[in-house]
Amino acid sequence: RQVEAHLAEHLQTLPEADGRSRAILRTIKADEARHADEAEAAGARRLPQPIPSLMATASKLMKSVAYRL
Repeated sequence: RQVEAHLAEHLQTLPEADGRSRAILRTIKADEARHADEAEAAGARRLPQPIPSLMATASKLMKSVAYRL
């Protein structure tokens, strides 16, 4: 679900005119949602806190570093 949220953030920042990139991200986001649904149906559980928060923080840090490189 965190990947879905990450992709949603990218969709918000892309220019409206960049239809090709938007289509690609929407497809990837739908695939990630399907994977999450399949995992939950197969018995996967949500991670306990603080793991999701730590993962989100690490993701933000990596995005920030990558943006500056």
